Amino acid sequence: MSPSLLDIANAEDPVSDGAEDLVPNGTSDSLFDSLVERYRTFAKKSAENIIQLAETLVEAKAKLSGMQLHDFCQAVGLDQNGSKFRKLLTIGQEASRFEPYVDRLPTNWTTIYKLASLDGTVFDRVAKDARFAPMMTAGEVALIIAGKSNESSKRLPNDWSIHLVGCDKEMKLEVCKKLIDIADEYGFKYTFSSRLTKELMPPKVKPSFDAKDLYGGAA
Repeated sequence: MSPSLLDIANAEDPVSDGAEDLVPNGTSDSLFDSLVERYRTFAKKSAENIIQLAETLVEAKAKLSGMQLHDFCQAVGLDQNGSKFRKLLTIGQEASRFEPYVDRLPTNWTTIYKLASLDGTVFDRVAKDARFAPMMTAGEVALIIAGKSNESSKRLPNDWSIHLVGCDKEMKLEVCKKLIDIADEYGFKYTFSSRLTKELMPPKVKPSFDAKDLYGGAA
């Protein structure tokens, strides 16, 4: 079984044992040999090399014959019909946009692909964000595009938990009303469990309710 692109891109030494046997025997095509060697050389864990690796794949696709490209993909452990092949081509085709940001690019090739697939204007917006750095993830790219902070994707810590076990429905409703008033006064955030929401709200009201509906929500 051929090594995956992820194995190749993350390998300390991209030339695996026995990989030489995959190179077509007796080939005299110097371009083919050069491209295979260059691909292997760039297959290291760094953003710059990932981009150069992708550019090599773009050149291979443009300059090699159909059979040679097939053999090239076998030689470097890449499925020509797979998504990794397509994503690397996208990176290679958009390589020029990364040139001003080599020192800040993510080291993960899938995150680089996410950046390569963005519209130019959107990419520029992401590149200006302070989170645009080597450890940036594809998830952070999505947050930047959405105009959200990393904190917005994290669940708020619980500073205080209230358990209303043993209280009847009327008492639970009264407690919730008072908590809402206190929250409004002091400006803190609160959430009600889905179980409590279903218990206190009429069946026709969706669980994602405005908590102030509790004031008229229990018949």
